[in-house]
Amino acid sequence: IMKNRITKLAAAAVLVTAVLIGLHFVGNPIGTTPTFAQVIQPILNAQTAIFDIIVGEEDAGGPVIHDMVMGSRIRRTLSNVPDVVSIIDLGSGKILVLTSPTKEAVYIDLKGLPSIPNYMERLRNVIAGLQEHPQFKVEKLGERDIAGQRLIGFRAKHPRAEITIWADPETALPVRIEQNEGQMNVICKNIQF
Repeated sequence: IMKNRITKLAAAAVLVTAVLIGLHFVGNPIGTTPTFAQVIQPILNAQTAIFDIIVGEEDAGGPVIHDMVMGSRIRRTLSNVPDVVSIIDLGSGKILVLTSPTKEAVYIDLKGLPSIPNYMERLRNVIAGLQEHPQFKVEKLGERDIAGQRLIGFRAKHPRAEITIWADPETALPVRIEQNEGQMNVICKNIQF
């Protein structure tokens, strides 16, 4: 069968296609460093994500917000109130708050109240705003060990905002995001897509 030139070309095309598809799903080819564009892609495309948010300084001991986001729905817990779970539906503007020790449920209608932020959507908007700004630039920070994990960093900034994204150098998936806008500091870590 392999004596025919057309068959050999077809077999080579199938092999090349399989390798390219494999590299696409595995992540970065061995020995290459992810780019900023590759690192932000999971953020821009995420339909679901799990992460922890710290507002302010990480070592200050403030509450950690644990979000599980699925589109416009968020399951949220706070480290300082572990027995309370909030189910937030941003699409309908409603929250269901469940308190396990007392087995109580409270329904809250958000109509007329300030909107609750979806961190992932907010992050997408900030990244888009950074990229559209004429003074936008990305700085490669190289590799660093953070919490026992080897990560590669990128700092994207313009005069009003700055985002530092630390990603796994093998998969290009973001692991930690440090965001500064004016006086507001937000750390997003333990990210899963």
